[in-house]
Amino acid sequence: MKKMYGVAALLATTLVLTACNSEKEKSNESQQAAPQDESIPKDYKEEIKKLSDASYEDSRAKTDALTTYAQRYTKAYGSAVDNQGKKLNDFLDSVLDKSYTTGSNGDMALNFFESYFLQASSTSEWKDDAPELALAETYHETIRSSIRLSEAMRLNDSEATKNEKQELKKLKQTLARDAKKLGTVKGDKVYYQLEGKKKEQAKKDKKEASLEEKKAQAAKAEKVTVKQQTPVANPNAAQNEPYHYVNGYVYVNTGKSNAGLFLRTGPSQTSSKRLSKSLPNATGMTLLGRQGNWYEVYVDSYGAMGWVHSSYVSSQQPVVSQPSQSSLPSTVVVNTGSSTLVLRSGPGKGYSKVTSLENGTYLYVTDSVDGWYEVYDTVSGSTGWVSKQFVR
Repeated sequence: MKKMYGVAALLATTLVLTACNSEKEKSNESQQAAPQDESIPKDYKEEIKKLSDASYEDSRAKTDALTTYAQRYTKAYGSAVDNQGKKLNDFLDSVLDKSYTTGSNGDMALNFFESYFLQASSTSEWKDDAPELALAETYHETIRSSIRLSEAMRLNDSEATKNEKQELKKLKQTLARDAKKLGTVKGDKVYYQLEGKKKEQAKKDKKEASLEEKKAQAAKAEKVTVKQQTPVANPNAAQNEPYHYVNGYVYVNTGKSNAGLFLRTGPSQTSSKRLSKSLPNATGMTLLGRQGNWYEVYVDSYGAMGWVHSSYVSSQQPVVSQPSQSSLPSTVVVNTGSSTLVLRSGPGKGYSKVTSLENGTYLYVTDSVDGWYEVYDTVSGSTGWVSKQFVR
């Protein structure tokens, strides 16, 4: 009987020990299943500040730490940036106000962290060939170089400082080209600022502001109707006449289907031509102002502002038979990669140079001969010819 009680006690002890071991194993399994990055908070700004304020003994250590944190954050939550298009626009603003390389250490670290998600393959919203992705990648590398330069200077590392300065200069040039490829107003402004072409941008901004101001003033003026007249062969100049805003829309009406009208730079027959080619009959124009018998107009189809005599335009569109222009694009874009394109005075390499056009410049097409387009550049106000090979 005692032997049976002993066996029972032994079995009970074994069951208790087995249950305890089972609970311990379950506890271990539960701990192993917990995510490794569960300690990463979703609000990352405090952690970025800590990483930025930390002291490092190598100029590359801070950006390496920020990159590692971005990678861990991605595994835990995915992208930290909800609207990547808006964030890229914010980054362009930081280039324009120069805070992307001269801002506080904390701001630069935050920009570096957030730009990671715009260019990383696992979180970026853009395709491989998208200009936005190329810009995001270059911006991220530019911030990286800026932070490393700051760290190298803090550590008095002359060799690293020299190398990062050279790297940063190259990246800024690439950043300018990538911004230009966006084809946006802000992208153009970044390009002109980084390339040191402030005069050209100021000239373009002034021209755009002047046009918009005149359009706004003309819209307030009394609407006019221009009746068809007998064209005046040698109209009088009107530079000394008072300028009045006028409101209306007119069409080229020379009275001859095969005769066009030249857009002039001033209210005079002797003023230079704004475009090298005449405007065809029935070309529409927005009225801006009037001096004497001359109208200042904006030609929408060419993106050009200039002057025409009142006897060659009318509010009623004339009916004319024109050859088909279906194969002629209205605009083209300079596509030369990193180099500029020569605008020539005629359709061929033997013609003289008018000016140089930056890659990404939009041009209005006015004619085509063989492998050349006659174009108008709104930035420089120049008309000339470009090879079809270098535009798209």
